[in-house]
Amino acid sequence: EKSPDAFAGLDREFRIALWNPRAETLFGYRAGELLGASLAEVIDAVDYAGMREDVLGGAPRAHYDVGGLTRDGRRLELQVSWHSQGAEEGRARGWFVLLHDRTEEKRLEAHLLEVEKTATAGSLIGGVAHELNNPLAGVVGFAELLRDLPGDPEQREDLRQMHASALRCRDIVQGLLSFVRKEKGEIRRVSI
Repeated sequence: EKSPDAFAGLDREFRIALWNPRAETLFGYRAGELLGASLAEVIDAVDYAGMREDVLGGAPRAHYDVGGLTRDGRRLELQVSWHSQGAEEGRARGWFVLLHDRTEEKRLEAHLLEVEKTATAGSLIGGVAHELNNPLAGVVGFAELLRDLPGDPEQREDLRQMHASALRCRDIVQGLLSFVRKEKGEIRRVSI
């Protein structure tokens, strides 16, 4: 009655004979509504068929990771364990089924995986940005030196454009580094 996990007792015909309070809360069905029904009411039909086949073949696994469905249509990630209840004539009298809700755990695992991917991408971006910074500094410096030398106005315009493009690239690299370092943003007035 006080179990943190949902339990179902099944008779030898795989009909629900026991449905504990946690199962009622998790799936949204009162015990009286599911007595005599199949677990396929709350477990993905394909997953249920595979588990039932294993059980009938005498080789149930310790844990099954399956999909579940609540009364209101919410999807669940379940870990299900089957245990036989005694035997008559070489056949189980019934089964005791533990239904552990792993929905939140799976969501957190997926979130942690995304955080790890983002951290890895950040490290990669940081490394590339540092590698680009050094040659860009040289391009900006030489463009500034050459820009001030006397010469053909067309070449001076080309140098001015090269300098402006190099500065733009430097700003992009600095933006990437700021993103990776999670630096605090700068608050300042701008003309819209």
